[in-house]
Amino acid sequence: MRYIAVIALLLLPQAALCKPVAFPGAWTAYSMADPDRVIAGIALSPTARHAFGVQARHERADDTSLLFATYDRLIYRHNGTRSQANAYIDLGVGAGRGPAGYVGAYADWEDRRWLISWRGRLESIANNALFRQRVRLGFAPVKRSYEQVQPWIIAQLRHVPEADNPINAELVLRLFTGRWLAELGGGPDGGFASFEYRWI
Repeated sequence: MRYIAVIALLLLPQAALCKPVAFPGAWTAYSMADPDRVIAGIALSPTARHAFGVQARHERADDTSLLFATYDRLIYRHNGTRSQANAYIDLGVGAGRGPAGYVGAYADWEDRRWLISWRGRLESIANNALFRQRVRLGFAPVKRSYEQVQPWIIAQLRHVPEADNPINAELVLRLFTGRWLAELGGGPDGGFASFEYRWI
């Protein structure tokens, strides 16, 4: 397991990219690298519904580096007998070559065998607006306990209306256990890797 974490961090140098809102008092460190950008951040969850953090980002296309103050909020959670549904909002305010910011939303449902999720985000960097969204359908071939590594196979569609290729289909392998999550994926436009780790 230690080697998977090291590989993901080397690929860093996107919740995701993840969902920084965690259990009270928890820290979440995360990273993502894809053909368009590299992201790294850290967030603290003072409660189970809020997370405050800092995110650094490098946009490859125009060689721009950005720094954001971030806020994530869990706005809805439903715990079923064997499933869970969540909805989040995320906000960021920062600067790079001029002011920058984003507002986004994320929703998911899973039952430890199936996962469906959607994420959308409107970004403004130096007065240039960009909308991104993705939808995912995942399947866990085996069910594992919280302490064991849980694999997921995920089909993902990414949509960026302003891009040359606005819709991209990708395949993702997710490995998840109690405190960490790693993803490797890719499609016709290239690959990506992301990593998340939580501690108290």
